[in-house]
Amino acid sequence: MVYSPPGKDWFCAEPVSNTSDAFNLNATYDPTQVGGQPLEPGQSLTSVMTFDVAFSE
Repeated sequence: MVYSPPGKDWFCAEPVSNTSDAFNLNATYDPTQVGGQPLEPGQSLTSVMTFDVAFSE
């Protein structure tokens, strides 16, 4: 998800691997359509993401 406020020279990026509200959407859609991974207590999940940044005028 990316937020870039009008008139500002910065942005905020939050990496996500699922649709917003995926856990509630799982009641209507197949989990493979919306993403998300439920975890049991004590479980963990690791992911790696790489950003390539380029500046232009």
